Amino acid sequence: MKLFENTAFPIILGITVMLMGIPAAAGAQSPSSNERDPIEDAYAETERLVELLDLDPAQAFYVDSTLQYNLTSMYAELENARSSGLTSRNTMESIQNKWLDATIASFSRFLDEDQMKTYLYRAGRAKDVKAKEKAVKKKESRKQRKQERN
Repeated sequence: MKLFENTAFPIILGITVMLMGIPAAAGAQSPSSNERDPIEDAYAETERLVELLDLDPAQAFYVDSTLQYNLTSMYAELENARSSGLTSRNTMESIQNKWLDATIASFSRFLDEDQMKTYLYRAGRAKDVKAKEKAVKKKESRKQRKQERN
């Protein structure tokens, strides 16, 4: 598949890429020079995902709505952590991962299986795809063994 030709250069989820501008330490930049607009970031990421995943208009609406809410909430939580003095890299990554997980959970409700798989691979979450596939195979083999016993 053409989407996975450049696996040597994994593309991190757009949300995380957008967050690269957010410093890990509160003193790294002044707050005024680091302000980001979550609505603009959500729009840009939605445009990227429409192209990448071939989203229909309804899916694009849900992606945009999800990203607007999650990015706004994440940026606020990051800012609260910074203003509280919680500026360690682990704290910031934990907050980002929390909102990435929420985004993935939301997307899984309206993306089809192939779109979700592509999204997870491009988001650097290929292990989630592999774990899900492994769980499905295990469940199928258990079901087959149970049928053979009966």
